[in-house]
Amino acid sequence: MESILEVKNITKIYKKNKSKYFTNKEYQKAVNNVSFNINKGEVFGLVGESGCGKSTLASIIIRLIKDHEGQIYFEGKDITNYTEKDLRYIRKNIQIIFQNSYASLNPKKKVDWILRESLILEKKLSKEEKNKKVDEVLDMVGLNQTYKNRYPYELSGGERQRISIASAIILKPKIIIADEAVSSLDVSISAQILNIFMELKERLNLSYIFISHDLNLVNFLSDRVAVMYKGEIVELATTEEICKNPKHDYTKKLYSSQFTI
Repeated sequence: MESILEVKNITKIYKKNKSKYFTNKEYQKAVNNVSFNINKGEVFGLVGESGCGKSTLASIIIRLIKDHEGQIYFEGKDITNYTEKDLRYIRKNIQIIFQNSYASLNPKKKVDWILRESLILEKKLSKEEKNKKVDEVLDMVGLNQTYKNRYPYELSGGERQRISIASAIILKPKIIIADEAVSSLDVSISAQILNIFMELKERLNLSYIFISHDLNLVNFLSDRVAVMYKGEIVELATTEEICKNPKHDYTKKLYSSQFTI
């Protein structure tokens, strides 16, 4: 399979604040020497307990965090030291969906404005073309055109997450990072959102990095799974392999549990 994204030896170190709780080490490795690749059309699951470095790694990949060690390659090109101008192409093609949909949407703007703002990089589009794209993505996430005139506070949690997904796909990205994207939703709504993710994968030929602490979700969605523990990937294999024959002690503890973390 053809690789679309590769991270090599990514390390991110934070200096700890002076506190009585930090007596042994002055620095903390949030991500430690992490390497993996994502293939085109693949769902790559990244699982681990809270604080293991998953979200920090996601922020590094989308270039929100830049002061790190290691390299990031997108479509074979090293994007590690891209300038802000160069990153416009990357941010168009690598989108992220966060857990807190309300915080990621402008509460003072209607849905129509929010989705149009996502098209800011498409300067050549006419007003009519932008209208068409907004209508198309709303339909893709199962919402009708009346939602364009609503504010985020007028929507349910599931509806806001649908708008977040619409905002992510309106530029037709190649990779979507879903960072705990359904963890704040109830079971029935989560199932609906997951179905949307998988439908969009086939429709738009997307690749996903699906980040979660929920083993059941990761197993259900992913082609391959990486298990992250204390900033490191301790095991990486196909979903079938890692479920049937986990090798690392931490992975065994996760997969022997009847509950999510």
